[in-house]
Amino acid sequence: ASATSLAAVSTAGTLGIFTRAELQRVGAPAATAVAAVLVAFAYLVPAAYAWPVQNVLCMCLAIATARALQFSNFAALCAAAAALVAYDVASVAATLPLATAAVGAKATTSATAAASPMGAVAVSRLSEGFQPGLLQVRLGGRVSDVLGLGDAVFPALVAGFAKRYDLAQEESRLFPAALAGFGVGCLLCELSPGIDGRGLPALLYILPVMLLSVLATAAVDGDDVFEL
Repeated sequence: ASATSLAAVSTAGTLGIFTRAELQRVGAPAATAVAAVLVAFAYLVPAAYAWPVQNVLCMCLAIATARALQFSNFAALCAAAAALVAYDVASVAATLPLATAAVGAKATTSATAAASPMGAVAVSRLSEGFQPGLLQVRLGGRVSDVLGLGDAVFPALVAGFAKRYDLAQEESRLFPAALAGFGVGCLLCELSPGIDGRGLPALLYILPVMLLSVLATAAVDGDDVFEL
């Protein structure tokens, strides 16, 4: 119990530090106080009402992480993306029994969320408490959609490279293509039957579609992303 409490305090402190840093970057006044209030609100208010603030805290953490993890070589980025996809598939496959048990235990209260593959993963990971590793949407107090924080951070590696390439080339269009690829990848996640009708490795859809969108746009524009 002590270890669990210490971990919760550590996580809350980490979220506060990253949120304060992002507030300071945009010039927000009283960044420390605002960050502390947001963290307290996220942990103390029921998730049915606090989920937008919880998402803000998660996004501050994700933005700072994505800023630190930058690739300057497109070939290395593709290799990292392939490894991340393999890791995501293996992780989801390993948690399938847990997802099945969670869906069965919560069938009466979360039938709607568990009806889809993404919902099944959400039910297996979400609880009444704050889950800092997830971006979520709740409608009527119930989970509607959920995306793991890694499924936002790792695609940001592709989008970040595309943005820097566009700035270097001045007239390139890779960044909009990367964002469009992310949207299409998320749509494919919603439409996919998942693995065994349950777990769904989102990066399996999102990262390849983003990379293909970037490469296709570069080919049309006559850019060679492997040269920069």
